[in-house]
Amino acid sequence: MIDSGESDPMMPKPRGVRAGESVPLDPKGALVWSDRIAERLTKNAIRDGDGAAWIGLDPLADGGGWQLVALGYDLYGGAPGIALFLAAHA
Repeated sequence: MIDSGESDPMMPKPRGVRAGESVPLDPKGALVWSDRIAERLTKNAIRDGDGAAWIGLDPLADGGGWQLVALGYDLYGGAPGIALFLAAHA
């Protein structure tokens, strides 16, 4: 089951689905979205030779905002997670 899309304005909400309601995952729709995500990640990569990096947001230590940083090496929020997604998508 997936969320109805209320939390993400880029995600189209299925017709006739109320906010917060779950709907079955459409496999073809999931493939379309994974293609779009892979395309955007590839387009936004900062390339240097065979390597790539991405810029993300990191919270400031005082909690007063965000700063742009190169993504780190953790799987969840860093470049390895993106690389794993792109490899699985290929």
